[in-house]
Amino acid sequence: LEGGFILSRLEMPKSGNTAGLKNRYRALLPKEASPGNIYTVFYQNQDPAKMPTHNVEFAFDENGTCSMKGCYVTNTVEVADYVRENFEEGDKLVLKATGYFKGVETAAVEMNLADYSSQKDSIVSIWTSFDLSKLGSVDFVDFELVSSKPDAPAYFCMDNMVAQIEIEY
Repeated sequence: LEGGFILSRLEMPKSGNTAGLKNRYRALLPKEASPGNIYTVFYQNQDPAKMPTHNVEFAFDENGTCSMKGCYVTNTVEVADYVRENFEEGDKLVLKATGYFKGVETAAVEMNLADYSSQKDSIVSIWTSFDLSKLGSVDFVDFELVSSKPDAPAYFCMDNMVAQIEIEY
């Protein structure tokens, strides 16, 4: 995986011990999470040449419209482990989604995946709703992970993306 999305179904072991496992593609979920779920894992390669031009594409923009509604996201085990070991007060990991229509940015929305502030220390560790409706009608959506720690792993898990699509014949 050089950059973009990959399918995964890696689960947390019942013991909760993930030492030595492939944790960059393993969703950070409670042990009670339903087994066997297939989801995507996004990796943001720091080399833009290894990333796809866009992360999500609506291929039928000539015949219709696509309005994003939302999806569910969580961290990978590797990201959560890094945050616990390296984040200090004021550090954040932010997921940003940007919509485009005909080459023009429509809007951008953000969600904190990890937030170490004086008010709270939080790491998203369950499937959490990410509202994409403000992106409007799009033909492309790009995701970006922004961290106050430049060496933070750039992964997140996504499931159940919902869009309203209208196609004219």
